[in-house]
Amino acid sequence: MKALPFHYLLVFVLTLSCGSHHHVIHDAEKTGILDNFKRQKECWNNGDLKCYMEAYMATPNVQTISRAGVTLGKSNILAQYMKYFPPDKMGNLEFDNFTFKKLSPKFIYVVGRFNLDFSNQDKINQGWFSV
Repeated sequence: MKALPFHYLLVFVLTLSCGSHHHVIHDAEKTGILDNFKRQKECWNNGDLKCYMEAYMATPNVQTISRAGVTLGKSNILAQYMKYFPPDKMGNLEFDNFTFKKLSPKFIYVVGRFNLDFSNQDKINQGWFSV
């Protein structure tokens, strides 16, 4: 087998080392994110949609995607939640199945599942989300 020239080996090693430096998610970051979802769960389960929406950025670009389509803007999202989830039809919210991927030192991509338990209807609505 013919030996590779040194510069090829150097590029190969540098490529491996750069590719292996994934951004590390620190426990404090993960805890902060999970605390946010815990707060949202408490707000929802207390029937307080305005409190629930505090986690949403107040920008015109914030959006949700649902069966109704794409909803843009925090106030529009709140209006949609209020339309489809009046206090007596909100159910009990839980989150689970979180995965975290740190995209950069400032951004973490989170995927999870929401579970709405409507015990009076013997059904659970589940869906996935990403932020």
